[in-house]
Amino acid sequence: MEQLPIFDRADLVERMGGCDEGIDEFMADFPAYLADDIRDLKDALDEENMKKITSGAHKIKGMCANASAERLRETAYRIETAGKEGDGNAARSLFVRLEQEEKALRDYLAQKIL
Repeated sequence: MEQLPIFDRADLVERMGGCDEGIDEFMADFPAYLADDIRDLKDALDEENMKKITSGAHKIKGMCANASAERLRETAYRIETAGKEGDGNAARSLFVRLEQEEKALRDYLAQKIL
């Protein structure tokens, strides 16, 4: 997973039709939007609710894919898979990784954008 970029700006520019106007503002706000969903996923993990784990991870995965936050997207995908398989232990372990990747993204954005 370390081979994936924390944030793939070129991919996001491509998604935006080749225009990078507004990307910095969007990415500056992105962690705040993500925070509520990460909190909801943690609550689902605490409840051991596989359906909520799966749907919460799926939502985070989609948000991160749209923002080209590749490591977070991959980690959320793995949590989603663990939820589908009913593997709460794996989902909890991966959640620790999700929190680490979210911090890495915030740190990256603080250095590169903010």
